[in-house]
Amino acid sequence: MHSSLGRIDSDFISFIPFRDPPRRAPPPLPADDDIPPPPVPRKPLQGDQHHPFHQVLQQYQHLPLPADDDIPPPPVPRKPLQGRPTPSVPSGPPAVPTSSRPSQPKPQPQKFLHTYDKLAGQRGLLLVINFKFAGQNERTASEEDVRKLHTFFSELDYDIVCQSDMTTNELKRSLEKIRYEYLTRQSHKYHCFICVIMSHGSELGIATQDGTIKVDDLVRPFRNDNAFSFIGKPKIFIIQACRGGRSQVKEQYIEPNIINEADSTVCARLPTDADIIKIFATTPGYYSYRKVDSTSWRGAWFIQAFIAVARELPKSHIQEILTAVTHELAINPEYEIDGEKCQLPMFEAALSKLFYLK
Repeated sequence: MHSSLGRIDSDFISFIPFRDPPRRAPPPLPADDDIPPPPVPRKPLQGDQHHPFHQVLQQYQHLPLPADDDIPPPPVPRKPLQGRPTPSVPSGPPAVPTSSRPSQPKPQPQKFLHTYDKLAGQRGLLLVINFKFAGQNERTASEEDVRKLHTFFSELDYDIVCQSDMTTNELKRSLEKIRYEYLTRQSHKYHCFICVIMSHGSELGIATQDGTIKVDDLVRPFRNDNAFSFIGKPKIFIIQACRGGRSQVKEQYIEPNIINEADSTVCARLPTDADIIKIFATTPGYYSYRKVDSTSWRGAWFIQAFIAVARELPKSHIQEILTAVTHELAINPEYEIDGEKCQLPMFEAALSKLFYLK
């Protein structure tokens, strides 16, 4: 039994050869300078462990910190300048950055300020009506005002119509004709209408050859409900006449070469229709004046000042010009009686846009 078992074992061994498994060489050990330093453990992040930002940071906590030579040195504190106070650090809460403060909307002037249109080829229309009253309380030197107005507005390329000395009915018919001929039939030619009326005044209105006419009657034909074709275009009325019997001086002394416009016109309650401005040479209750004997210039104070200022301010709109005229009459010694200011203009504006003479 033992011999047969040994034979079987030897036969089995002869069919299955014994081989040693191949031996692999161990990997070479790294050099000392190739071994990276162990990562520096970092403190766990505070806060919500499930926050996405916290989870992203955890993925990079195993990375090594930068070397000492990669960290910039701390800033060197500066010494305070001599003679200057050191700014104090506020103790309260930090100021809100400008970028995070609610921004206030900036004003947009162009959203509110508009200018009257002037189409190519359009011109302005000037109507001058001068009551000289020759031989009866004559308005001496008033022809100088007509000449200066004609010269100035001709330089601005205006069409000019001059009239003088009419009765009340003639004046009304003339205004109706001007409205029809120029502001209706030829409205496409003109971008504005300026009417200058120069006369004496009374409590009932502006003096004509046979009576008076109210300022309201002068303006009525040119309102928007009558001048349909001129709606939206500026209409300027300049009234060179007294508006009262008082003088803006301490003493009632008038130099021989200065004449007031005699009588007055009451400041009537005028409707302020759109696109109309009424300009008065003086304030209610006061005289307006003319120079009749002077080597420098002759004519109405207001007309002289208005043209002088308008020449100096060609790019200013009408309200700016009138404000400058008021200042000129208030401080310029050319417009004084006995060293006192005695005339100030005023205007009632219902313009919806800015109006420029040129």
